[in-house]
Amino acid sequence: MDNFIDEGFFDITQTWDQTIGGSTCVIVKNRQDREWLESVNPLWYQSLKGAGVDSIVLFPLIYNENTLGYMWALNFNEESTVKIKETLELTTFFIASEIANYQLLQRLERLEQQADKANISLSVGTYVVHEGEDIRNAMRAADERMYNDKKEYYDKHPEKRYR
Repeated sequence: MDNFIDEGFFDITQTWDQTIGGSTCVIVKNRQDREWLESVNPLWYQSLKGAGVDSIVLFPLIYNENTLGYMWALNFNEESTVKIKETLELTTFFIASEIANYQLLQRLERLEQQADKANISLSVGTYVVHEGEDIRNAMRAADERMYNDKKEYYDKHPEKRYR
């Protein structure tokens, strides 16, 4: 990887979305695919060639139409291409979801800190939906938890109840 990730690496990553185009991934597994890559993205092709990469499957980590990052496999046996593609396709879906959830929690924490500074209180209710459960019941349970949380907060801080 030291040969692959150098000073120009992040400039090259900026070209990946365009190379992927309307597809879900980029697969380069043989000479014909390498020739295609050289024709559509010579900069990336030269980088891969210089790093000794003969094959690559690259998937973007996408959540709500936003690219959060990329995941790839390098220098694999051509017969493993389908298995690698399917594995990365599923894995990137879950990882993108986890990253997006983490980013959301970070934003909520910053919002909470700002609200604390401005003397504003927030209430959030959560509920995990399991297979077969009715989403309306889950939303009702989350609302109940939120109102209970809000009531508990105002019981502890009655001075903040009516502003």
